[in-house]
Amino acid sequence: PDPTPTPTTTSSATPEPLSIPAPEPTPLPFLRNIAPPKIKFQANEMSCISGIFEIGYQLLGQEIEGSQKTLSANTSDFYLFLDGALLANRLAIPHSQIASWTIPEPKSGALYSCSQKVMFQNLSLTSESRENTKDLVQKNSQYQAELVQIEFEKNSALNNNANQYLERLNSNRTNWRLNAANINLEYELAVKANHKLSTSRDVRRANLASLKLRVQELRKNSAIYAQNKIDIANLLQEENMQVMLDTEKRKQLAKDDLREFYATSGYGILIP
Repeated sequence: PDPTPTPTTTSSATPEPLSIPAPEPTPLPFLRNIAPPKIKFQANEMSCISGIFEIGYQLLGQEIEGSQKTLSANTSDFYLFLDGALLANRLAIPHSQIASWTIPEPKSGALYSCSQKVMFQNLSLTSESRENTKDLVQKNSQYQAELVQIEFEKNSALNNNANQYLERLNSNRTNWRLNAANINLEYELAVKANHKLSTSRDVRRANLASLKLRVQELRKNSAIYAQNKIDIANLLQEENMQVMLDTEKRKQLAKDDLREFYATSGYGILIP
């Protein structure tokens, strides 16, 4: 008999997969604003002074320590605004600390402000001078409250002037009537005294003289009364005008104070 053949063994082991390394995460840049730009006005020049910006890199959402850098300015675009509307610009100014515009005749009552756009790699960030709002809400509230108080005191002063005007008119009328009564009384006393004269002719002459004097004094009294009315009316006008002048002066001082606050904070330039 034939011998039994020996079976052949075949290896079935699975090969290990190739190990592909994961890609290294790429640092991403960041750009943020630390302080907004400020606007200044001097010698007919409106200047936008650079804000402060910080750049750096992040890795997997975490800032890379030591990569941060504070910039006063990088490549920047500057914009000037008049009452919120774009007035002028200065573009692509590299490493600039300031951008200026000559404004020979600033618009009265207008608010000038500025903004700055900073570019860093593929990032850009715009910051406005009107972001300098520290204590601004409180200052504006104080200004509005002061205007209300000034207006209240103005109206009170005008009402007081009107009351004094009526009192002066009443006093003038009272004096006119009192003086007229005294003149008439003196005339009546004179007529009684005239009757003691020796002849009727003398009495008539004396009475006529007393009557002429009475008429003259009454006319004089009426003229004084009329002139006093004019003077009282003129005085009221002068007092009211003074109240209005004082009111406008106080309002202007309040507005100057607010304008100075705007300028000092860098928020904006409020033109008188």
